[in-house]
Amino acid sequence: MSRRTAWSFAVATLVYVVWLGAHWLPLDYSDKEFGGFVSRLWDLRREWSETGQLAWWTPFYMSGSSYGLHHSQGLYLPVAWVLAQWFDPLVAVKLTALLAVAAGGLAMYGCARYFFGDHPHASWAAWLAGAAYLVHPQQIIRAAGAEHLGIIVFMPFVPLSWWAVGRLLDRGSSGDTVAAACAVAGSMWAHNKMAFVNVLFLAGFFAYRLLGQPPSDRWQFARRATLRVVGAGVLAAL
Repeated sequence: MSRRTAWSFAVATLVYVVWLGAHWLPLDYSDKEFGGFVSRLWDLRREWSETGQLAWWTPFYMSGSSYGLHHSQGLYLPVAWVLAQWFDPLVAVKLTALLAVAAGGLAMYGCARYFFGDHPHASWAAWLAGAAYLVHPQQIIRAAGAEHLGIIVFMPFVPLSWWAVGRLLDRGSSGDTVAAACAVAGSMWAHNKMAFVNVLFLAGFFAYRLLGQPPSDRWQFARRATLRVVGAGVLAAL
C-alpha cells in the first residue's frame, strides 16, 4: 500500500508539473528577478565559451549583478547550465524552477511519511501533505509570479532538512550525518537568508526533542545529538 501510494504521488507530481509548464513556458519573462537569473546563466556561458574559465565574478554584467557559483542563490546555475546544453537559456531556467517545484512536493511526501511513522493512515496523510506543498500558492507566486528562482530552488530543502535532521536525531548513523550536512549546505547554496531562518526553526525542533526526553536520559541524548548536529554542521560548512 505504501509503495503504491508513493508511486501515485510521483505520477500526480509529474502530471501537475507538466500542466504547469505547458502554461508557463510559452509566456514571456517579466522585468523582475527572473531576468536577472537568466542573464547570470548567459554571462557565465559567454565567459566559459570565450575564456575557457569560470571565475568567481564574470567580466560580463548583462544583469548588473552576475556571479559564478556563489554561496547564495547560485545552486540553480549547475542545473540550468546542464539543461542549457539542450534548451535555450530562457527555457532552461524555467525548467530548473519546475524541477524544484516537483522536488519540493516529493521531498515533503518523504518527510511527512517519515514523521507519521507507523500510523495506519501515514501513507495517505503524507500524500496530502506532499500535494499541499506542491500546489501551495507560494510555489506559483514565487516561480511564475515574482519569478524569484532562489526561493523556489530553496523550497525542497525545507522538508529535506527536517527529514534529514529527524533521522539524525533518531539514529545518528554516518549516512544520516552526511544527509543532514548535504541538506543544510544545499539550502545555504540555494538561498542563505531563508536557510538561516530554517536553521532557527530546526534549533527549536532540537530543543523540543531534548525536552521531550525523560529527565534521566536528557544529558545522554543532548551529548549524542549535539555531537551529531555539530558533525553535520562542520560537513555542511566544508
